Amino acid sequence: MITDQHFKNHMEIKEPVFSLMEEMGNSIEIELSFSKEVRYRVYDTFEDHVIKWNGQEIRVNVTLPETEWLYSFIMSFGDKVSILYPLSLKEKIIERYKIALKHYEEHTR
Repeated sequence: MITDQHFKNHMEIKEPVFSLMEEMGNSIEIELSFSKEVRYRVYDTFEDHVIKWNGQEIRVNVTLPETEWLYSFIMSFGDKVSILYPLSLKEKIIERYKIALKHYEEHTR
């Protein structure tokens, strides 16, 4: 049934995921490469101006605090992300994967 009653559309304005991250500690500049399979997550997470899409992969250049949250966030993409810069971040992620693998190997026996 059509009525004369009108409603206002209240668009929810969301803060970018990283808007408050500056308060969390030392920031580092990072460059990540994502496979197209996770394109939706990348576009949902990062602001458009830090994303470059070439049809095959997505490059993200962003400055974020180097925290445990960042490590977990990157690891949540599994093999769909590569850390291009800095090498020190890549090494820290590799070490965390090694620790996790050792943990699961020890607890499956």
